[in-house]
Amino acid sequence: MKTSTLYSHRIAFAAGRKRFLCLFGLWLCAAAPSALAQTVASGATGDCTWAITGASDNYTLTISGAGAMANYSPSSSPWSSYRNGIKYLTIGSSVTHIGNEAFTDCRGLTGALTIPNSVTTIGNYAFYHCIGFTGALIIPNSVTTIGNGAFSHCSGLTDIVLDGSNANYSSADGVLFNKDKTTLVCYPGGKTGSYTIPNSVKTIGYAAFDGCSGLTGALTIGNAVTTIGDWAFYNCSGLTGALTIGNAVTTIGHYAFYNCTGFTGALTIPSSVTTIGSSAFYNCTGLTGALTIPNSVTAIGYAAFAGCSGLTGALTIPNSVTTIDNNVFSDCTGFTGALTIPQSVTTIGDGAFSGCTGFTGALTIPNSVTTIGNGAFSLCSGLTETLLKPMNENSTSDEVL
Repeated sequence: MKTSTLYSHRIAFAAGRKRFLCLFGLWLCAAAPSALAQTVASGATGDCTWAITGASDNYTLTISGAGAMANYSPSSSPWSSYRNGIKYLTIGSSVTHIGNEAFTDCRGLTGALTIPNSVTTIGNYAFYHCIGFTGALIIPNSVTTIGNGAFSHCSGLTDIVLDGSNANYSSADGVLFNKDKTTLVCYPGGKTGSYTIPNSVKTIGYAAFDGCSGLTGALTIGNAVTTIGDWAFYNCSGLTGALTIGNAVTTIGHYAFYNCTGFTGALTIPSSVTTIGSSAFYNCTGLTGALTIPNSVTAIGYAAFAGCSGLTGALTIPNSVTTIDNNVFSDCTGFTGALTIPQSVTTIGDGAFSGCTGFTGALTIPNSVTTIGNGAFSLCSGLTETLLKPMNENSTSDEVL
């Protein structure tokens, strides 16, 4: 009887111990998931290390160690093959440099983006197109350099603010500037409504408003601005109404207003402008009326006005232009009347006027032109004759149309 009772107690104790261990194990899993998470991949990045942990489509990317991360080119980071499944990012408190394109196109990243106060430099395109980040981005006062397009196209970020005083940057209304607010560095991609560029701004930085589809209303670029950077308003499809460019602007960068389809009305380039970059107004289909290009312009990049089908009337190319680049006016179907190439032009690029079906009458090409690219006037069905004035030794009228 005594032996039977002792055996029963042992059985009960063993069962209780088993239940305790099971519950303890469950508690460990709930309380410390990072400690038990499986490491999927890991390696070195510059002076630091990286590790992917967790399950597929719910990965955590952790950057650890002290010093600078490596710089990368598109899709070359060692974790790029996992980027669609990376949901969480942890940057260690001793990391000093976030590499170029380190997290470009990590679209699955969610929640707030936290940059530790050990970081001094953020590389070009470091977080480009990380559309899942939300809320405010707080940049610590340790940061001295922010590369081109570092936070561009982060369509969930609503504000960019500085944590304390920063030697090189400032913030106002959730928008990032250089210290004295002469350069607008980055407008957060998730900020909505209209915006007035402050009068202190002289330069609109590289990709400053890139992909800000929530930016709405008319856009006025004040008379203090001298430079509109490359990709400045790329794909800002919510901008509507007239586009007013101030009379101090000298450079309109590549892709500056690419695919800003909501702009309406005539486009006047001020007489201060000398350079219009490639694809600067590409596919701005809402622009209507005449296009005025002043004599100050010496260079117009390829496809600068391609697809601007709403521009109408005669096209006057100033006699300061020496090269009409590839596809500059392709598919500008609204231009009408005769087309006269000025005496200053020496080169007409491939497809320069292709698809400009509205031109009618004569095409006049001066003897200064030495090169006419392939398909320069293809599908210009309204042009009826080519006039080479005076006779051009490099071309014959039959070769042009």
